[in-house]
Amino acid sequence: MTFSWLDGYVREYNDALRAYGRPKLEASRVLEIGFGARPHRLVWLHNSDINVWGVDLDKPLLELSPKSVFDIVRRNGPERAIKSITRYCISDKHQWRTMASEIGARGRTFLMPKERLIVADAASGDFWAKVGQMDFIYSEDVFEHIPGESLEILVEQMARALRPNGLALIRPMVFTGICGGHQLEWYPHTLDQHIERRTAPWEHLRQNRYPADTYLNRLTRQDYVDIFEKHFHILENKAMKPDRGESFITSAIRAELSRYSDEELFSNSVRFILEPKQNSARQ
Repeated sequence: MTFSWLDGYVREYNDALRAYGRPKLEASRVLEIGFGARPHRLVWLHNSDINVWGVDLDKPLLELSPKSVFDIVRRNGPERAIKSITRYCISDKHQWRTMASEIGARGRTFLMPKERLIVADAASGDFWAKVGQMDFIYSEDVFEHIPGESLEILVEQMARALRPNGLALIRPMVFTGICGGHQLEWYPHTLDQHIERRTAPWEHLRQNRYPADTYLNRLTRQDYVDIFEKHFHILENKAMKPDRGESFITSAIRAELSRYSDEELFSNSVRFILEPKQNSARQ
Protein backbone atom coordinates (compact mmCIF):
# COMPACT_ATOMS: atom_id res chain seq x y z
CA MET A 1 0.00 0.00 0.00
CA THR A 2 1.26 3.46 -0.92
CA PHE A 3 -0.11 6.83 0.13
CA SER A 4 0.60 9.07 -2.85
CA TRP A 5 -3.11 8.82 -3.73
CA LEU A 6 -3.71 11.22 -0.85
CA ASP A 7 -2.11 13.93 -2.99
CA GLY A 8 -5.38 13.79 -4.91
CA TYR A 9 -7.21 15.30 -1.95
CA VAL A 10 -4.72 18.16 -1.75
CA ARG A 11 -5.22 18.85 -5.47
CA GLU A 12 -9.00 18.58 -5.26
CA TYR A 13 -9.31 20.86 -2.24
CA ASN A 14 -6.98 23.41 -3.82
CA ASP A 15 -8.91 23.26 -7.09
CA ALA A 16 -12.15 23.95 -5.19
CA LEU A 17 -10.60 26.85 -3.28
CA ARG A 18 -9.16 28.34 -6.46
CA ALA A 19 -12.46 27.91 -8.36
CA TYR A 20 -14.21 30.10 -5.79
CA GLY A 21 -11.42 32.63 -5.43
CA ARG A 22 -10.16 31.49 -2.03
CA PRO A 23 -6.57 31.25 -0.77
CA LYS A 24 -4.86 27.92 -1.36
CA LEU A 25 -4.83 25.13 1.20
CA GLU A 26 -1.24 25.84 2.23
CA ALA A 27 -2.26 29.37 3.26
CA SER A 28 -5.35 28.26 5.20
CA ARG A 29 -6.25 27.00 8.63
CA VAL A 30 -7.96 23.67 7.94
CA LEU A 31 -10.21 21.31 9.91
CA GLU A 32 -11.21 17.71 9.18
CA ILE A 33 -14.46 16.54 10.76
CA GLY A 34 -14.27 12.81 11.46
CA PHE A 35 -10.65 11.72 10.93
CA GLY A 36 -11.50 8.15 11.96
CA ALA A 37 -9.49 5.27 13.38
CA ARG A 38 -6.85 5.69 10.69
CA PRO A 39 -6.31 9.43 10.22
CA HIS A 40 -4.19 8.95 7.09
CA ARG A 41 -5.61 11.96 5.26
CA LEU A 42 -5.00 14.42 8.08
CA VAL A 43 -1.49 13.13 8.81
CA TRP A 44 -0.60 13.30 5.11
CA LEU A 45 -1.87 16.88 4.83
CA HIS A 46 0.05 17.85 7.97
CA ASN A 47 3.23 16.41 6.50
CA SER A 48 2.48 18.33 3.28
CA ASP A 49 2.96 21.61 5.18
CA ILE A 50 -0.76 22.26 5.69
CA ASN A 51 -2.03 23.73 8.96
CA VAL A 52 -4.67 21.06 9.58
CA TRP A 53 -6.58 20.00 12.68
CA GLY A 54 -9.14 17.24 13.16
CA VAL A 55 -11.98 16.13 15.41
CA ASP A 56 -13.48 12.71 16.03
CA LEU A 57 -15.55 11.10 18.78
CA ASP A 58 -13.13 8.17 19.09
CA LYS A 59 -9.45 8.21 19.95
CA PRO A 60 -7.20 6.57 17.33
CA LEU A 61 -4.47 4.12 18.33
CA LEU A 62 -1.29 5.58 16.86
CA GLU A 63 1.27 3.66 18.89
CA LEU A 64 1.20 0.58 21.10
CA SER A 65 2.04 1.56 24.66
CA PRO A 66 0.39 0.99 28.07
CA LYS A 67 -0.75 4.62 28.20
CA SER A 68 -2.22 4.64 24.69
CA VAL A 69 -4.07 1.36 25.30
CA PHE A 70 -5.44 2.66 28.61
CA ASP A 71 -6.61 5.86 26.89
CA ILE A 72 -8.31 3.86 24.13
CA VAL A 73 -10.12 1.61 26.61
CA ARG A 74 -11.24 4.59 28.67
CA ARG A 75 -12.47 6.59 25.69
CA ASN A 76 -13.71 3.95 23.22
CA GLY A 77 -14.55 1.00 25.50
CA PRO A 78 -12.89 -2.43 25.78
CA GLU A 79 -14.51 -3.99 22.70
CA ARG A 80 -13.41 -1.23 20.35
CA ALA A 81 -10.02 -1.13 22.05
CA ILE A 82 -9.45 -4.81 21.26
CA LYS A 83 -10.36 -4.16 17.62
CA SER A 84 -7.99 -1.18 17.50
CA ILE A 85 -5.10 -3.15 19.01
CA THR A 86 -5.65 -6.07 16.64
CA ARG A 87 -5.83 -3.77 13.62
CA TYR A 88 -2.72 -1.90 14.74
CA CYS A 89 -0.69 -5.10 15.06
CA ILE A 90 -1.92 -6.56 11.76
CA SER A 91 -1.74 -3.51 9.51
CA ASP A 92 -1.65 -0.04 11.05
CA LYS A 93 1.92 -0.19 12.35
CA HIS A 94 3.20 -1.19 8.92
CA GLN A 95 1.09 1.46 7.19
CA TRP A 96 2.45 4.27 9.35
CA ARG A 97 5.99 3.10 8.61
CA THR A 98 5.18 3.10 4.89
CA MET A 99 3.79 6.62 5.05
CA ALA A 100 6.84 7.82 7.01
CA SER A 101 9.10 6.33 4.35
CA GLU A 102 7.18 8.06 1.54
CA ILE A 103 7.29 11.40 3.35
CA GLY A 104 11.01 10.91 3.97
CA ALA A 105 11.58 10.22 0.26
CA ARG A 106 10.16 13.70 -0.40
CA GLY A 107 12.81 15.28 1.80
CA ARG A 108 10.55 15.85 4.80
CA THR A 109 10.73 14.59 8.36
CA PHE A 110 7.62 12.56 9.14
CA LEU A 111 5.65 13.96 12.07
CA MET A 112 2.64 12.41 13.82
CA PRO A 113 0.50 15.42 14.88
CA LYS A 114 -1.12 13.81 17.93
CA GLU A 115 -2.01 17.16 19.48
CA ARG A 116 -3.99 18.08 16.36
CA LEU A 117 -6.20 14.98 16.55
CA ILE A 118 -8.83 16.30 18.94
CA VAL A 119 -11.16 13.75 20.52
CA ALA A 120 -14.47 15.53 21.03
CA ASP A 121 -18.05 15.86 19.85
CA ALA A 122 -17.97 18.02 16.73
CA ALA A 123 -21.45 19.32 17.59
CA SER A 124 -20.23 20.66 20.94
CA GLY A 125 -19.86 24.39 21.40
CA ASP A 126 -16.94 23.70 23.76
CA PHE A 127 -15.02 22.06 20.92
CA TRP A 128 -15.50 25.01 18.57
CA ALA A 129 -14.54 27.48 21.28
CA LYS A 130 -11.31 25.54 21.74
CA VAL A 131 -10.38 25.04 18.08
CA GLY A 132 -11.09 28.61 16.93
CA GLN A 133 -11.67 30.05 13.47
CA MET A 134 -11.02 28.12 10.25
CA ASP A 135 -10.57 28.95 6.57
CA PHE A 136 -11.50 25.54 5.18
CA ILE A 137 -13.47 22.63 6.67
CA TYR A 138 -13.75 19.25 5.00
CA SER A 139 -15.36 15.91 5.84
CA GLU A 140 -15.31 12.65 3.91
CA ASP A 141 -17.91 9.88 4.38
CA VAL A 142 -18.77 10.99 7.92
CA PHE A 143 -21.95 13.08 7.92
CA GLU A 144 -24.14 10.05 7.18
CA HIS A 145 -23.11 8.62 10.57
CA ILE A 146 -24.21 11.68 12.58
CA PRO A 147 -27.77 11.83 13.97
CA GLY A 148 -29.89 14.48 12.29
CA GLU A 149 -30.39 16.53 15.46
CA SER A 150 -26.63 16.68 16.08
CA LEU A 151 -26.02 17.47 12.42
CA GLU A 152 -28.26 20.52 12.62
CA ILE A 153 -26.17 21.85 15.52
CA LEU A 154 -22.87 20.92 13.87
CA VAL A 155 -23.72 22.73 10.63
CA GLU A 156 -24.61 25.90 12.51
CA GLN A 157 -21.32 25.69 14.46
CA MET A 158 -19.38 25.21 11.22
CA ALA A 159 -20.91 28.33 9.70
CA ARG A 160 -19.95 30.37 12.73
CA ALA A 161 -16.41 29.00 12.86
CA LEU A 162 -15.50 29.75 9.25
CA ARG A 163 -13.71 33.04 8.73
CA PRO A 164 -14.88 35.56 6.13
CA ASN A 165 -14.10 34.01 2.75
CA GLY A 166 -14.11 30.52 4.29
CA LEU A 167 -15.46 27.40 2.59
CA ALA A 168 -16.56 23.90 3.57
CA LEU A 169 -16.35 20.78 1.41
CA ILE A 170 -18.59 18.05 2.80
CA ARG A 171 -18.90 14.67 1.05
CA PRO A 172 -21.36 12.21 2.62
CA MET A 173 -22.37 8.85 1.21
CA VAL A 174 -26.07 9.61 0.77
CA PHE A 175 -28.39 6.92 2.09
CA THR A 176 -30.66 6.76 -0.97
CA GLY A 177 -27.86 5.73 -3.35
CA ILE A 178 -27.14 2.09 -4.12
CA CYS A 179 -24.05 2.32 -1.87
CA GLY A 180 -25.87 4.23 0.87
CA GLY A 181 -26.75 1.18 2.96
CA HIS A 182 -23.04 0.55 3.67
CA GLN A 183 -23.24 -3.10 2.69
CA LEU A 184 -19.81 -4.40 1.66
CA GLU A 185 -21.18 -6.10 -1.44
CA TRP A 186 -22.60 -2.74 -2.60
CA TYR A 187 -19.56 -0.59 -1.82
CA PRO A 188 -18.36 1.52 -4.76
CA HIS A 189 -15.29 -0.67 -5.36
CA THR A 190 -17.41 -3.86 -5.54
CA LEU A 191 -20.10 -2.68 -7.97
CA ASP A 192 -18.09 -3.65 -11.04
CA GLN A 193 -17.10 -7.03 -9.61
CA HIS A 194 -18.94 -10.16 -10.68
CA ILE A 195 -19.69 -11.53 -7.24
CA GLU A 196 -22.57 -13.41 -5.70
CA ARG A 197 -24.58 -11.02 -3.55
CA ARG A 198 -26.97 -12.08 -0.80
CA THR A 199 -28.79 -8.74 -0.91
CA ALA A 200 -30.72 -7.04 -3.68
CA PRO A 201 -29.89 -3.65 -5.24
CA TRP A 202 -31.03 -0.84 -2.90
CA GLU A 203 -31.77 -3.51 -0.28
CA HIS A 204 -31.65 -0.86 2.46
CA LEU A 205 -34.53 1.05 0.84
CA ARG A 206 -36.55 -2.11 0.23
CA GLN A 207 -36.61 -5.22 2.47
CA ASN A 208 -33.55 -4.17 4.50
CA ARG A 209 -32.95 -7.76 5.60
CA TYR A 210 -29.31 -7.21 6.56
CA PRO A 211 -28.81 -3.73 8.07
CA ALA A 212 -25.23 -2.49 8.18
CA ASP A 213 -23.33 -2.85 11.45
CA THR A 214 -22.96 0.91 11.78
CA TYR A 215 -25.25 3.81 12.59
CA LEU A 216 -26.74 5.56 9.55
CA ASN A 217 -28.97 8.64 9.82
CA ARG A 218 -30.87 7.68 6.64
CA LEU A 219 -30.82 11.27 5.34
CA THR A 220 -31.62 11.85 1.68
CA ARG A 221 -29.74 14.20 -0.60
CA GLN A 222 -32.58 16.70 -0.24
CA ASP A 223 -32.38 16.39 3.54
CA TYR A 224 -28.74 17.52 3.41
CA VAL A 225 -29.72 20.42 1.17
CA ASP A 226 -32.41 21.49 3.64
CA ILE A 227 -29.97 21.34 6.58
CA PHE A 228 -27.13 23.12 4.78
CA GLU A 229 -29.34 25.89 3.37
CA LYS A 230 -30.21 27.14 6.85
CA HIS A 231 -26.68 28.48 7.34
CA PHE A 232 -24.88 28.17 3.99
CA HIS A 233 -25.11 29.09 0.37
CA ILE A 234 -24.68 25.80 -1.51
CA LEU A 235 -22.13 26.54 -4.22
CA GLU A 236 -21.98 22.95 -5.38
CA ASN A 237 -24.20 19.89 -4.99
CA LYS A 238 -22.60 17.25 -7.19
CA ALA A 239 -22.83 13.47 -7.32
CA MET A 240 -19.30 12.21 -7.92
CA LYS A 241 -20.57 9.47 -10.26
CA PRO A 242 -24.18 10.30 -11.19
CA ASP A 243 -24.65 7.04 -13.12
CA ARG A 244 -23.52 4.76 -10.29
CA GLY A 245 -26.16 2.05 -9.93
CA GLU A 246 -27.90 2.57 -13.26
CA SER A 247 -26.88 -0.87 -14.51
CA PHE A 248 -28.67 -2.52 -11.57
CA ILE A 249 -32.02 -0.77 -11.78
CA THR A 250 -34.97 -2.50 -13.43
CA SER A 251 -38.48 -1.36 -14.20
CA ALA A 252 -39.71 -3.37 -11.20
CA ILE A 253 -37.20 -1.78 -8.82
CA ARG A 254 -37.92 1.67 -10.19
CA ALA A 255 -41.65 1.12 -9.61
CA GLU A 256 -41.01 -0.15 -6.06
CA LEU A 257 -38.85 2.89 -5.31
CA SER A 258 -41.04 5.39 -7.14
CA ARG A 259 -41.06 7.71 -4.11
CA TYR A 260 -37.37 8.41 -4.81
CA SER A 261 -36.20 10.48 -7.79
CA ASP A 262 -33.36 9.36 -10.04
CA GLU A 263 -31.27 12.11 -8.46
CA GLU A 264 -31.70 10.39 -5.09
CA LEU A 265 -31.23 6.81 -6.29
CA PHE A 266 -28.00 7.67 -8.12
CA SER A 267 -26.60 10.06 -5.53
CA ASN A 268 -24.17 7.97 -3.45
CA SER A 269 -21.07 10.11 -2.83
CA VAL A 270 -22.15 13.75 -3.15
CA ARG A 271 -19.82 16.74 -2.90
CA PHE A 272 -21.28 19.83 -1.28
CA ILE A 273 -19.27 23.04 -1.35
CA LEU A 274 -20.66 25.51 1.14
CA GLU A 275 -20.22 29.23 1.82
CA PRO A 276 -21.53 30.53 5.15
CA LYS A 277 -24.35 33.02 4.72
CA GLN A 278 -23.17 35.20 7.57
CA ASN A 279 -19.66 35.34 6.13
CA SER A 280 -20.72 36.16 2.59
CA ALA A 281 -22.90 38.95 3.96
CA ARG A 282 -19.81 40.60 5.46
CA GLN A 283 -17.91 40.76 2.19
